[in-house]
Amino acid sequence: MKKKVAVLMATYNGMAYVKEQIDSILDQQEVDIQLFISDDSSSDGTLDYIKGLGKKRITILDNSNENLGSAGKNFFYLICNVNVSEYDYVALADQDDIWLKNKLEKAITYLINNNADSYSSGFCAFWEDGRKKYFKKSPKLAKYDYLFSSPGPGCTFVLKTCIIQSLMQYISSNKLNSNVQHHDWAIYAWARSMNFKWVIDTNSYILYRQHASNDTGVNNGYNAIEKRIKWIIKGWYTSQIIQILDFIKYTNNFNNSFNCFKVGRVQFLSGYLSYRRNKRECLFVLMLLLFNIISQKKIKYSIMKIESEIFG
Repeated sequence: MKKKVAVLMATYNGMAYVKEQIDSILDQQEVDIQLFISDDSSSDGTLDYIKGLGKKRITILDNSNENLGSAGKNFFYLICNVNVSEYDYVALADQDDIWLKNKLEKAITYLINNNADSYSSGFCAFWEDGRKKYFKKSPKLAKYDYLFSSPGPGCTFVLKTCIIQSLMQYISSNKLNSNVQHHDWAIYAWARSMNFKWVIDTNSYILYRQHASNDTGVNNGYNAIEKRIKWIIKGWYTSQIIQILDFIKYTNNFNNSFNCFKVGRVQFLSGYLSYRRNKRECLFVLMLLLFNIISQKKIKYSIMKIESEIFG
């Protein structure tokens, strides 16, 4: 029997690309698909186009009373408002990529073979000028990598339904506003902190479109690297880590996560190999730590505020 998959797609002014993405999702082989879409007040006709498709396998959520304003909030709205109980798996989808026909079939097989709960993968980025580049994601998890990065773009995520249901309950019961910039990083950090098993496939089954309107995009090329470095120097990386810690503060393993930062500076620096999944990324983080671009002091202060909120 084919596995049933709920695909959650957040859209915003994606008219230029959404047709290709929807077609590639509905064309997935060996699975039964239902596509759930939340549109964040598009002004370019995206929502009207989707409504005009009139396909039974597409469900459009009514979010007219919501103030979303970001892809992250839109995805968390989908997670908290789609009833996934009749599905075996849940996948996340951007509005502008192209999925290979076997993307979900391969992900589910990988999950089953590894007895895992959550999946992400490598990807093939492509540009409008025809360039393509494959990005391999290291399959070896590090002890604290979930505090420092996502395992890859959220559009590669496939999760067991029970994981999404648990996340929905976590957000609801703790009255979280889900105000994190990177939903994929937050989901990964939460899953790891809850001790769910996450696996990373080095293969790619997705064409990850790169264009000027990408919410994040890949870190490739001089301009992209320069832009990201400027963000990091201005404190972006530290603020993102703080957002993630705040998001996972009610999880089973939050004490261990917090303790990663609460040690002395020498011990903190010496643990750098446990902060990312490959040595080059570990060395990059170490350099940021040495020059206080990732501020342990600011993170410690934020942890004190979080613990005061939790314990009084």
